[in-house]
Amino acid sequence: MDQAEILRRIKDTNTADLDPDGAAEIYAHILLYLQESIPEADLHRLILLAAVMYKNGIAVREQLQIPSPRIDLDNPPKTYLQ
Repeated sequence: MDQAEILRRIKDTNTADLDPDGAAEIYAHILLYLQESIPEADLHRLILLAAVMYKNGIAVREQLQIPSPRIDLDNPPKTYLQ
C-alpha cells in the first residue's frame, strides 16, 4: 500500500460501531507490538496522533450524547482491521 491508498482507507473506513475507547485499546495493542520495530521518536509521534484522535472522538460523542459500544478486543470485527 502506498501513502495515497492508506489515506483513502483512513478517510473511507466506516467507524460508526467503534467508540474512541475501543479504538484506543486496539491502537495501544498494535503499538505494543510495533514499539520494538520503530524508533522511539516515531512511537511518540504515533501516541500523540492517537491522543488527538481519541480526544476529538470523545468530544464529538459528548456533544452528540452517543453511548459508547463495547467491543471484544480478542475478537474485534474484521472491518476495523482490514
